[in-house]
Amino acid sequence: MKTVNTSLQKILFINAGFSVVSASSILLFPTTISTLMGFSDALWLQLVAIALVFFAVLVSFVALQKTTDSIWVNFIIIQDVLWVLGSIALIAIRPWNISISGIVLISAVAAIIALFAWIQHKHLSNSIITG
Repeated sequence: MKTVNTSLQKILFINAGFSVVSASSILLFPTTISTLMGFSDALWLQLVAIALVFFAVLVSFVALQKTTDSIWVNFIIIQDVLWVLGSIALIAIRPWNISISGIVLISAVAAIIALFAWIQHKHLSNSIITG
C-alpha cells in the first residue's frame, strides 16, 4: 500500500467516466450504434455496456481509496489491455459483418483505452519508485 497518487486517481476517474459515457451511449441508443457498426442486433453491445458499468464502478472505487493499491490498479490496467487486444482480435477476425464505421469506432475506443492503460502504468510506476 502506498499513499494516494492524485495523478493516478485523476486518470482512473477519467477512465471510469469514459466507461460510463460509452455504456450510457450504448444503452440509450442501442439500435443506432449497432446499425452504425453493421450489427443486426444490439444485444451483445448492450451486454458489453452493462459490463462497462460494473468496470466503471470498480475503477471509481479504486480511485476513491486513500492509498494506492498497486494490485487493484494493475488489475484495471490488465483489463484495459485485454480490451485493446480483444478489439484487435475482433477487427482481425471479424466474426460479424462489422462496417467500416464500426471498425473506426472500435479502433478509436481501443486507442483511448490503450492510452489509459499506458498512463495508469506510468503513474503507478512513478508512485512505486517515489513512494
